[in-house]
Amino acid sequence: MACHLARHPEDALWLGGILRSARDDTTDDQVHAVIDRFREGGALRDVLDRIDGLVATIDAGALADEPRLARVAHGLRDRILRPLEPLRA
Repeated sequence: MACHLARHPEDALWLGGILRSARDDTTDDQVHAVIDRFREGGALRDVLDRIDGLVATIDAGALADEPRLARVAHGLRDRILRPLEPLRA
């Protein structure tokens, strides 16, 4: 959200209204509209690029001296990134 609003502050009222709504009151159409807006507005790409940079750091061996921590980081990376894959399309 912060990346999107930095790029598109004019969406603050619209997005804030959706986020302040109870989840049960938020429609699937609203959720998809937010995803589409984040994608079209560039914020989704910004966030995915940041994630890719962090993953590259882990994969490059930044935790080579801490093998147990590296295993945890790789496990978390895989668990967190799996649901994001459809957003990359």
